[in-house]
Amino acid sequence: MKTQLTIEKAEEIFKSSLKNIKDAKLREFLKIHVPLVKNTCLILSENKCLDKEILIIASWIHDIGYIVGEEKHAEESLDLLEKNGFEIDDKLKDCILNHGVKSTPKTKEGKIFQMADKLSLFDKEILSFFIRNISNKEDFDYFKHLASNATKFLEYLDE
Repeated sequence: MKTQLTIEKAEEIFKSSLKNIKDAKLREFLKIHVPLVKNTCLILSENKCLDKEILIIASWIHDIGYIVGEEKHAEESLDLLEKNGFEIDDKLKDCILNHGVKSTPKTKEGKIFQMADKLSLFDKEILSFFIRNISNKEDFDYFKHLASNATKFLEYLDE
């Protein structure tokens, strides 16, 4: 029998997964990024008929797959949850798998979540993190790529 994933349990999973991320910069980034995604989701979903609990849960656990690897961290996040017996509904799966810029979410929650994940980059803490940690052209190009894609998601607000 699958276990229901609650907001409290998702937050606990995130906090314990941080300890298993070896890259200190990535760990620092996620400590800033994840709560910002949650707050951005709440702002974007205000006055909308959306499952806010799913958005909050997705915020906490969408990046836990980084403990396995960076390239397929979204899929790894889902795998970790499923291996630990958690129930994953279609909305949560959509949020986690499609939070990157290379995919198109199918649910309203997935679309808002994808947008929140990118718009959170414009917070002063994230910008400060990147300024402190950008040490080469690849780091700058990565941030530029994420930032350039963030505004394309604003179209989801009209739906």
